[in-house]
Amino acid sequence: MLEHLRRTQIPRNQIIVLLMQGGKMQWELESEGFTTVHAGWHRSAGLFKYRLGAMLGRRNVRNVLKRTRDAVLVCNTFRDLSTSGAVAAHYGLPIVWRARADTFVPWSGLNQDELSRAVQFINKHVTRVVATTQYEAAAMVREGVRADMVTTIYNGVPLRERQPMTGGQGLRQKLSIPDGAVVAATVARLIPQKGFETLLPAMAAALSEIPHLQLVIAGDSTLDPAGDVYKNTLLRLRRTLGLEEHVHFLGFTDDVAAVLKAADFLVHPALKEPFGTSLVEGMAAGLAVIAPDLPGPREIVVEDESALFHEPGNQDELARRMARLAGDPMLRVSLGAQGRQRAERLFDVERNMSRLDQICLAVLP
Repeated sequence: MLEHLRRTQIPRNQIIVLLMQGGKMQWELESEGFTTVHAGWHRSAGLFKYRLGAMLGRRNVRNVLKRTRDAVLVCNTFRDLSTSGAVAAHYGLPIVWRARADTFVPWSGLNQDELSRAVQFINKHVTRVVATTQYEAAAMVREGVRADMVTTIYNGVPLRERQPMTGGQGLRQKLSIPDGAVVAATVARLIPQKGFETLLPAMAAALSEIPHLQLVIAGDSTLDPAGDVYKNTLLRLRRTLGLEEHVHFLGFTDDVAAVLKAADFLVHPALKEPFGTSLVEGMAAGLAVIAPDLPGPREIVVEDESALFHEPGNQDELARRMARLAGDPMLRVSLGAQGRQRAERLFDVERNMSRLDQICLAVLP
């Protein structure tokens, strides 16, 4: 969302951003000249506060949209579509839904009746659907969404800011990583679906073959209270596996570029992955990547051309892939160079967000 807002041709004083919660995103948007409206409450606030916040949020959205006739509502998630989108439909505003591969996929949590109602709403009220992957675009069409309203535009990264990099000694020195070590990086939220309980045992196994391998993990638990519990579980697992000198948890970082600069390759151990922006980040930085063999990543990287694949949840296979890359610098260079070329062809945020912006401009009343 932020990448689109920063690049849109629509003047900022004509944009209102509806946020499900306040916090850093709201501060960042307002500091860049956008008007924001708090349109909901995060689920971690508890059921009562969440329901109260949702009720107040709907009122806030109604107050905005009922006086905004020459506008288009861009929904960034299915939740946005089912809440703010329903209000926009009531007032007859055009709606663009930026689908995030979280709805017409096996892990969406929606049953068939809910999917059918979603299809009916989309076909009746949504003007354009912009999927992030071709596999979800095909899935929603199979469920009954009109094919003529669906297009696919991949997420992108700022390629000029993600040039292939060398060096990275600053972060390595900060983490006391020994000279000559091979560094793998993982950039992901600390949540179970990202596969960390597969990654850490795989790292322990890979070390038996490549003892100078190091792993840097950038990302933190979410606002969900269970996040800290899960993070502590991972810290205990690291200790149990004897990895304290080899696995480094950075927590949240704004400087992903510094992490990639310090890395020799990127490993993504996810069990479920609708897209995989970190894979694009890795390719843009000229890194070889290890990706889970899932539909989303299959669209992003090409096996043995820009990446190695592993079966999700298979720690032995992941360990073999990590050891192979760590022990073969020429393979890392080859995969990294081809990955950068693929990123330039398909994942340039400037080009992709321009396409999204043109769709939004085209449906404005």
